[in-house]
Amino acid sequence: MTNKNNRNPIGIWWGVVNILFFLVTLIFILFYLSLKSYWPDLNGGLKVETGLAWNWGGIFFLVVFSILAYSSLLLYKLLILKQHLFWVNKLLTLIFTIFFGSSLIVLYLLNQPELSLPSMILDYYSPIIYGVLIISLALFFPRFIKLFQSLLKNSNIYKVLAISLLLIYITLWFVPLIFTPTTVRDVLPSKPLIFAHRGATSLVPEETIVAGEVSAETGADGWEVDVRMSSDNVLFLMHDKNFIRTTNIADVFPDRKNDNVSTFTIAEIRQLDAGSWFIDDDPYQIFGFGKLDPSDYDKYRGLKIPTFEEVINLTKKLDLILNLDLKISSSDNPLFDDVLFSQLASSGLNPERILLRNNNEKAINMVRLIKNVEEEAIQKNIVLDTSGHLPNEYYDDLHNDNVAIFAGVVNSPERFSQLWCLGVKYVKTDTPQLFTSMSKPGFYFTKKQYLTYWGISVLIGIGIGLISLKKSL
Repeated sequence: MTNKNNRNPIGIWWGVVNILFFLVTLIFILFYLSLKSYWPDLNGGLKVETGLAWNWGGIFFLVVFSILAYSSLLLYKLLILKQHLFWVNKLLTLIFTIFFGSSLIVLYLLNQPELSLPSMILDYYSPIIYGVLIISLALFFPRFIKLFQSLLKNSNIYKVLAISLLLIYITLWFVPLIFTPTTVRDVLPSKPLIFAHRGATSLVPEETIVAGEVSAETGADGWEVDVRMSSDNVLFLMHDKNFIRTTNIADVFPDRKNDNVSTFTIAEIRQLDAGSWFIDDDPYQIFGFGKLDPSDYDKYRGLKIPTFEEVINLTKKLDLILNLDLKISSSDNPLFDDVLFSQLASSGLNPERILLRNNNEKAINMVRLIKNVEEEAIQKNIVLDTSGHLPNEYYDDLHNDNVAIFAGVVNSPERFSQLWCLGVKYVKTDTPQLFTSMSKPGFYFTKKQYLTYWGISVLIGIGIGLISLKKSL
């Protein structure tokens, strides 16, 4: 007679490994999806490295999703159908588990601000999650009562376990009060001023005059531009160190395509097409998914890289706040500071509407500044320029200390809503069109409204639980 309790330890071990394979792959793909707004940056970086303007973000997603589907199939065969796995499946299971597990560990150790996005998304949607939690607890109530009663009938150890489970069960009903969502505020701070990152980069070719015009059309309060200097000492806009990603440099100057942008004269720079790449690469999938009419495509072809003088004139015309990210310094070119400040001083722009990025020993700061402003005046107008994905407590503390924060790059309405509630003053984004129309943060509650929401959810949950218990008797 065989003992039903005898289990194959090797089979159990492979079951554990396959469950782990499924979990690490699922966690990895959920994390990767939380970074979807940054896939265009990934595509652009790999275009520079490989020369291929593919949708790398989408390709990687399909690969990982296929591996997740494969792990699900193996788990189904092993646990449901009770089938043995071939050695090839076992080998792939080990390889993928080690790869994705190690990747998650490395990502955690890197401690990059963007890596906290999944937890921020959970925080944003927590009112819905809490509602589902309470309903689930209510539906589980009859089974919990039976489990609790059966444990109480056994030895003291089981009675202690029963009491512990009871305390956990009760505590779970109060989780919404223990972990209050960020968007619950009695006093809602002013809406952050919205800056279009390099212009409205999700809609138009970045660092162009059209980018500034569309920034204003979306309702943005200002636009952020990157300033560099040509070999003949003319300031112009460009984010990257070379022209590969955003121009046709390979066609115009094939032998110099990898050269630093500062080695070109302004006349050479003006020969480049800074718009066609946006249509051809479609980094934000606005053409392929019909967000723009095909008749609009050609208006971006042939766009020129603007000079800083053109940017100043456009900024005055559109009455935008100008946020400058200086990509070189006086150590790179001794004339840079003099040319920059001379143009700013004679521009006629209100100094209070110029935000200049500068290095500081504590942080990178945005300083409202023109040349020769006294240090005391500068210190009064310091705005902390930081990532938009740091822990919420960080922004809360700074807001309570009356520190103005410039957060970026933020592309999701969920994160924008949280930063609004946290009192961030400025937000830099590739997608200003998503934020300018918002009249209040998403899932925003006053504390009284949130308590009411929790109370109603609990009453509904109790009602469901009692009905379920009555049916089970």
